[in-house]
Amino acid sequence: MKRFILFFLGVLIAQAISAQDIIVTRISERIDAKIVKISETEVEYRKSNNPEGPIFVISCDKIASIVFANGDVQTFDQKTDKKVTPVKNNEVGKDNSIKSNFKFAFFAGYSRPSLMSSSNGLSASVDFNGGYIGFGNILKINDYLSFCPRYIFCVAIKEKVHMIDFMVPLLIKVGANINEDFGLYACVGPQMLLGLSAGEDYGKYPEGLNRFDIGITLGAGVRISDVCIDMTYAFGLLNRSGSSSSNGEATPSVKSRYLTLGISIML
Repeated sequence: MKRFILFFLGVLIAQAISAQDIIVTRISERIDAKIVKISETEVEYRKSNNPEGPIFVISCDKIASIVFANGDVQTFDQKTDKKVTPVKNNEVGKDNSIKSNFKFAFFAGYSRPSLMSSSNGLSASVDFNGGYIGFGNILKINDYLSFCPRYIFCVAIKEKVHMIDFMVPLLIKVGANINEDFGLYACVGPQMLLGLSAGEDYGKYPEGLNRFDIGITLGAGVRISDVCIDMTYAFGLLNRSGSSSSNGEATPSVKSRYLTLGISIML
């Protein structure tokens, strides 16, 4: 009888020892425990040798698996703290290449084309006043250089003459950003111009109003966020040379000049 009692007590002790949970950490540490609660971020447990003792807490990130007393096993995926920041299409933080490498822009402003004619040692300048609108692209090459083709339509008026010009300056812009919302720049590049004219007094200016010209454009400006304010000056290289007409009168040579002051909005 005494042997039976000792055997029965041994079985109960063995069952009590085996009826415990085992927490296996990611560094292969084994914790004999009694699980109290499992949440999404942590596990609460008591130590198996003190089942009525204090409750301990361990983060799920540190646990590889839990082997329960009934033999079930629960594994834990390792989480990462890396956060992926989505890229916004027209953001910019100005350093975002998707935004800053290519943009569209719309232009508008004041224009002052001039025709400088000379004949028989005498020279004269005819100035027109007008406005322009246009659009273009801004292709960023690096943090300082951009390629900026523009397509500009200009109408200028003097007395009863209307001068209509279509200009295509292909500009290289060199800029320096003071901060994200403010910068300075200068630009230079070739320009193509096609000019037409109409009006009652067109006969006063027969030399050079209708013209095709290729020249150089220089400019400078300031950027405030996505708005640019700049001034450009273009001068033609294909100056029309003077010649003698059939009646012996000299035809004056004509030089084309163009001053613009405007604003552009980048999209």
